[in-house]
Amino acid sequence: ARVKRGGGALPGGVRAGRGMRAGAAITVRGDGHYGTPEVMDKLEALDCTYIPGLPGNERLAALAGPWERDVAALRKRGRAKRSRRYFETEYAAGSRAKQRRVAARAEDIARRR
Repeated sequence: ARVKRGGGALPGGVRAGRGMRAGAAITVRGDGHYGTPEVMDKLEALDCTYIPGLPGNERLAALAGPWERDVAALRKRGRAKRSRRYFETEYAAGSRAKQRRVAARAEDIARRR
């Protein structure tokens, strides 16, 4: 089911999905504009898991800093063209009262000269 921006169609889409397969676990994947507290609260109330993209910001960049330095060192040490690691942390934007688990990718790719 199509999900409108802001999660307006989420309840109907979840009910339709569960109607097709009773008891199914439903995971909703969305781009950054779906990573709002309202959408996440609605999905939690519907007993769904979710994977929204989050737009980058200075605070997320600071959290990722140690991981980015680590993958850069790994790539240089191993002489690979690419090094990638995943990490998770708790995060809440300044305007959000509730922290949620955030998973992120840190990647270093060799640039052609």
